Amino acid sequence: MNINFAKNKRIVFIPALLVIVTLQPYLIWENTQLANYVSGILMVILTYRHIEITPTNLKISSIFIFCNLYFFLGGTTYSSFSPVFFLPLLFLIIPKSLQLEIFKKFTEIISVVFALGIITYTLRLFIDLPGYEISPLNSLKQETYLVYLFDVTLPQTIFPKFFSIFDENGVVGTLCALLISYQKININSFKKGAILLAGLLSFSLAFYIVLIINLIYNFNRHYLIFVPIIFIIASFIPKDNILSVYIFDRMEVTEDGFTGNNRTGVDFELHYDYFLKKGGSDLFYGRGIGADKEDKIDELGSSSYKVLVYRHGLLGCSLFLLFFIYLTIKISSTNRGWFFFTIFIILLFQRINLFLYYNIVVYVGGLLMINYNQKILKKSNIN
Repeated sequence: MNINFAKNKRIVFIPALLVIVTLQPYLIWENTQLANYVSGILMVILTYRHIEITPTNLKISSIFIFCNLYFFLGGTTYSSFSPVFFLPLLFLIIPKSLQLEIFKKFTEIISVVFALGIITYTLRLFIDLPGYEISPLNSLKQETYLVYLFDVTLPQTIFPKFFSIFDENGVVGTLCALLISYQKININSFKKGAILLAGLLSFSLAFYIVLIINLIYNFNRHYLIFVPIIFIIASFIPKDNILSVYIFDRMEVTEDGFTGNNRTGVDFELHYDYFLKKGGSDLFYGRGIGADKEDKIDELGSSSYKVLVYRHGLLGCSLFLLFFIYLTIKISSTNRGWFFFTIFIILLFQRINLFLYYNIVVYVGGLLMINYNQKILKKSNIN
């Protein structure tokens, strides 16, 4: 693995590094707006000479712009605007070869970040390490974070979840879930091992669900028989076991749904039920960006597909879905490509920032890697 800082490699390295910046590591928590502006300027400087206007790029970027205009301006009641979509737009209009190299470099960088964080995470389980306190990313988080080298955590947990350099374990879990889904799971490289281990240590329910889906898909349909066996074995695990507390207990299904669904609260659910029953133009068009905040819903920061429906309605959600379907058709309309699409949609259950730079890079990069891996496989079969 070679992360090259040479001048001629900055066109790949810096856009790849910006993916991590848009995931909001603790280093920018006090200056997120500044970091976003600097990221945009750097992206323009580095990519403007490489912009490639092809019929496919033009169609993809046009649909992307239309979806983002609806994302910010569509809806019956509220609207807003942000240039945040400019960063992924630039990524979409550069050559696919450059997109692929940016994605590859990002996976190299994030695997190193994860590996260094896992070392710190492991050490602090046994010894006291020097660290410092930092205020949370936003007012939605009430507790002060503890910062160590490449490792952030919250105090007073049953057993520490791996946050890496981000504000919650779910960021690590959902990112790793995507990064293990564009190819068969294995640990035949440092990068793949670090990403898989980071996902496991995050104790993210989403990661474990996607991991099980991948294992079933990658091996054989007959392995479906092991799913009930796993749950039977899990029933004998002591209730204070960390896997029971963090994973298996949250998989229980009640009349209210998954017990592990912590993406919305009671107040939002009441508003959402009324919103569905009322129907009409609000349901079709959505109430607009930020509607959950403007409608004085107590649980601000809810992150669920229901928030997308509430804000953007059936029309907006259909447009957004069609954009990612179109990307899949144009880049990798294969069994693995559609499997990757399915995983992406499943993860929208709790990660709804679908048009942010990191999401676009990881999704497009994953599809490109599927094509790349299949071409290598074909060549090896021919030889």
